[in-house]
Amino acid sequence: MKAAAPRNIRIVQLLASLKYGDGIGNDCLAIYRTLKEAGYDTAIYSGNIDDRILERGLQDVKALDKYHDDADILICHIGYRWDYMRKLDRMRGKKILVWHNITPPDLLEEYGDFETASGCRIGLEQLREIKQMPSLCLTSSSYNKRDLEKLGYTCPIHIFPHLAEFSDETEEDFDRELFSRYTSDGCTNILFVGRIVPNKRQQDIIASFYHYHTFINSHSRLFIVGGGDEESAYCRAIKAYPHSLKLDSVIFTGHVSDRQKASYYRLADVFLCMSAHEGFCVPLLEAMHYKVPIVACDSSAVTETLGGAGLIVRMRNVAVVAEAIDRIVTDRKLRDTLVANGMERLADFAEDKVKSVLLKEISAFTQEI
Repeated sequence: MKAAAPRNIRIVQLLASLKYGDGIGNDCLAIYRTLKEAGYDTAIYSGNIDDRILERGLQDVKALDKYHDDADILICHIGYRWDYMRKLDRMRGKKILVWHNITPPDLLEEYGDFETASGCRIGLEQLREIKQMPSLCLTSSSYNKRDLEKLGYTCPIHIFPHLAEFSDETEEDFDRELFSRYTSDGCTNILFVGRIVPNKRQQDIIASFYHYHTFINSHSRLFIVGGGDEESAYCRAIKAYPHSLKLDSVIFTGHVSDRQKASYYRLADVFLCMSAHEGFCVPLLEAMHYKVPIVACDSSAVTETLGGAGLIVRMRNVAVVAEAIDRIVTDRKLRDTLVANGMERLADFAEDKVKSVLLKEISAFTQEI
């Protein structure tokens, strides 16, 4: 079934912050491109806009305070506290809520990040207050869908697979100097990609790597790719943790460019995810794309996103995790099977397939306008 052509429908996306390299921001931009290509009149309005996105020259990305309530459909992205949420119900246009999930506050309070925890708690309360507002909710996992149902949402809630855009790589798409720096010593490279925040549980990644490095393979290295708030107690503790273990094989890269990130994926022998909370976890798809086998802890939406394309550990036991890493590194047949499973799972998120799902959702939604 082919989606019907647009009929003079204006669709605007609203969100609190449009960040470069951020999952919500990437999703918003991918939806924008899909709607634009399909012929819809569309734009993005955000409370904050990363300068690196503005530098791309996107004329349809504008400040939220410039929105003039002229859209037929509002697509509202929710992933944190957003005081603007309370204005949405009074705005003209039918609403679609895209739910990216909000980190449970207790995961942040455990490490003293009370300010962010407060923002998450307020965000969840705001989300509960607007439960009658949307006519449709889209979300990337059944885990997220259950969250909305628990909050009292009764409108249709559809699973909308994450729109991952992976282009064919060329030699210019990765940092050759960085790649060469770490390929000459034959080290086994373990990788995690994600912000340094409590729900990602980088401490479990480091502890598991410590066991692997100390008792199984001393010729190994861990890359933790992603930035964090350098002033937060959690970020400071995580960066000090390897030193307390006398472990000098952990490399914190901070925020990296897309080319640098591609290099780290190319270097990786295993992708290790120990997150306690993920609404989807895009880096799992990135690991599949770069044919990196995955070890992950069974939690939140992680197992659902993997869909059988990785080794799942049911407990946070460092010895168990280290053995899982070793199995992948030493068992070529297992490694090849996991990579093949990853490519098969990635096909479920193929760009054309997901774009088709989105356009069918929008087409059906516009029939009611």
